[in-house]
Amino acid sequence: DAMAFDRSALGTHLPDMPVGVLSARSLPGYLMTLDLHAGTLTIQHGVLPPADGVTIFAVDPRQRLFAVPIEIAGKRQTVFLDSGAAGGLTLPLKHASTLPLQEPPRIIGRGRRVDREMVIYGAQLKGALVLAGKRFDAPQIRFDDDVGKGLIGNAILADYRLTVDAGNHRVRLLPRAD
Repeated sequence: DAMAFDRSALGTHLPDMPVGVLSARSLPGYLMTLDLHAGTLTIQHGVLPPADGVTIFAVDPRQRLFAVPIEIAGKRQTVFLDSGAAGGLTLPLKHASTLPLQEPPRIIGRGRRVDREMVIYGAQLKGALVLAGKRFDAPQIRFDDDVGKGLIGNAILADYRLTVDAGNHRVRLLPRAD
């Protein structure tokens, strides 16, 4: 299935705005590997090995975005992967009261969605975030109530090579050695 629409009116003032969106779900039987650090996207025939719960994760085919487990300040939860999100870890604001933070969340920016403006809150975690075996000590967390259960954006995904096997409902997150 494919969908097309004219995005040009959305980014007339943003010359670097992407002109399209590519979904791994549209290419079953292929592996899509995104390496944000290197600035590459590789598409090749193949299959990921079975999920091991360490770097390869089974994902729910009914979910629009792929979700993976993280550990945040010793608590395990599941968040979505979103390579289009600018931040690192973003959680609903209600989670702020359940996490050890170095200070209360404060306004760190404002954003715009198609239908409204939004306020972005942030705070630094007093603890660690662990994703696919890689530890991030005292990361900055964004809080936004429109992120569902939470998401990992490109500020953290840049530390991984992300491979999606949409046909077999798996993703692999390989932490970068560098």
